[in-house]
Amino acid sequence: MAQSQATVKEAQASLGRYEEVARLSGGKVPSKAELDGARATRDRALADAASSRAGVAEAQAQLSTDSINQSKASIRAPSDGVVLTRNVDPGNAVAASLQAVTLFSLAEDLAQLRLQVYVDEADVGSVQVDQPASFTVSAHPGRKYPAKVTRVAFGSTITDNVVTYLTQLEVDNSDLSLRPAAAGASTALARQVWVLRDGAAVAVAVTPGISDGRMTEITGGALQAGMEVITD
Repeated sequence: MAQSQATVKEAQASLGRYEEVARLSGGKVPSKAELDGARATRDRALADAASSRAGVAEAQAQLSTDSINQSKASIRAPSDGVVLTRNVDPGNAVAASLQAVTLFSLAEDLAQLRLQVYVDEADVGSVQVDQPASFTVSAHPGRKYPAKVTRVAFGSTITDNVVTYLTQLEVDNSDLSLRPAAAGASTALARQVWVLRDGAAVAVAVTPGISDGRMTEITGGALQAGMEVITD
């Protein structure tokens, strides 16, 4: 661009000299062709200068695009936390199209958890927001965890003709004894039966399948043929 600007100054100075000679000579010299040639040289120099300025603007735009692409080359977590799952390995090629690619699942604060439970329609009337609650988990069967109800859904969930309502509870997990479940996991199909094992009642998790209201298919879980099931 500096070179084109110098050419513009040179062409304008040359044209100025031609016009001054023409004024002093009363238009006798230089010839009209020489004046037209000097003006054309000046106009081409101006056009080249404009083109060079456009080239600089284009280069700056390309630099901005390259800088943005370079910033996307490094992927950083949006917050500190604990990695729960990793969906990629070092060296994998990751291409984002219309949908963002999930590389890792992070838990920002494991000291505060949200529990999702499904309350039967016969009991949902007695469940209210801010109500204290408690629950147990199989990993710590002798311990009751305190919680607080934060949301009771109005929309129902129907599974195997059983109507339930999704309820959310806030759980204090300061001692980190509880672990988060997989994203999108649902307890709607989680069921258990009690069996008699060595004279003691033991809960066994099962996954029910289709049911006609009396007979229910078991599609998964630890229930085995021959186990003594407690029905009452």
